[in-house]
Amino acid sequence: MEGVKEGKRVTLIGAMVNAVLSAMKMFVGWFGGSAALVADGLHSFSDLVTDVLVYWVFGVAHRAPDASHPWGHKRIETLATIALAVVLAVVAVLMAWDSMQVLLAGEPLNAPSRWTLIVAAVSIIANEGLYWLTLRAGKKANSQLLIANAWHHRTDSLSSIVVLIAIAGAIAGVWWLDALAAVLVALLIGKIALDMLLTNAKELVDTAVPTEQLEKIKAAAREVDGVLDVHSAKSRLSGGNILLELHIQVGPELTVTEGHFIGERVVERLLTTFTEVTYVIYHIDTRNDHASPRAELSLPKRHEIERLFGQFHARLPANLKDLVSGAQLNLHYFPNGVVIDVKLDVPMSANETQDKLQRDDRQLRTLAQFYRTQFADVDGIDKVRVWYGIEE
Repeated sequence: MEGVKEGKRVTLIGAMVNAVLSAMKMFVGWFGGSAALVADGLHSFSDLVTDVLVYWVFGVAHRAPDASHPWGHKRIETLATIALAVVLAVVAVLMAWDSMQVLLAGEPLNAPSRWTLIVAAVSIIANEGLYWLTLRAGKKANSQLLIANAWHHRTDSLSSIVVLIAIAGAIAGVWWLDALAAVLVALLIGKIALDMLLTNAKELVDTAVPTEQLEKIKAAAREVDGVLDVHSAKSRLSGGNILLELHIQVGPELTVTEGHFIGERVVERLLTTFTEVTYVIYHIDTRNDHASPRAELSLPKRHEIERLFGQFHARLPANLKDLVSGAQLNLHYFPNGVVIDVKLDVPMSANETQDKLQRDDRQLRTLAQFYRTQFADVDGIDKVRVWYGIEE
């Protein structure tokens, strides 16, 4: 939240500076006889409009997720960054075109007032200061939009350098120096715009983070106690933030709640270790189901197994049936078949003798063997394990 406040504050400062620079350049350029400085003043006015847009978009992009935007609003920032990159590209093309026209025409320019030199120098210092201030805020807030706006300030600084060279050249009689420098600066601005455009376009089409970065994330997840492996790790970017989808492999016979607990600890670990990771969806696996066919899908379902268990239980002799007051089935699905854990509740009062418990134990073993025998002929059942607990 602190990064968001600083980003908005820096953008507001940039807007105020550009408002002053715009007015000063156009006024001094008009009365000082420098068309280049007037044009640079119009450029600063366009920067003022851009700063207002960035201020608004930055605030919207950092709103909390809602029903319409469950993943957040950071993609708005991505779109705005692309728009800003297009503006920079247009500036580069126009700057190069105008400068080439001057070079090809070969017509000397009238010498402007020396005051225009001072204003151009002030513009360079001010825009370079805005560049570093905005760049620092952008990195702190992890905002590609602010970083793009910082480079916009840098292009303003470079264009003012061109204006300074133009004015100095015109005063010294070297009129073509301005046009040549402007072409070189235009190429640099175009390269910056192209890099920004490609980077953010990749984000819009859900390009994954670099492999090296994803491996570091997976390695951190594997360090959590209880995690056997991490596979099928998917990533995408949203306004500079990383959204993850992980398949976390745990022990095959853990309870659902313990598996969920391990998954939540992985989420906590990743969010605290990697500041750019803001959202993690995880799926708990007992094996790498992407490396082998999902044979479990053809195995008997719970309702089928419970129906068979009820039928088998009804066939029990009365003396065995009276031993238990209830049963719970825990099912473990493996590629080779279902492992059934039968937990039997055995009623026993506190004053029951040890001898009776031992006699019941022999009968319970007979009961367990009965269940194993009944399920032996059922397709898809690997083994049956019977457990019993004393119910007081």
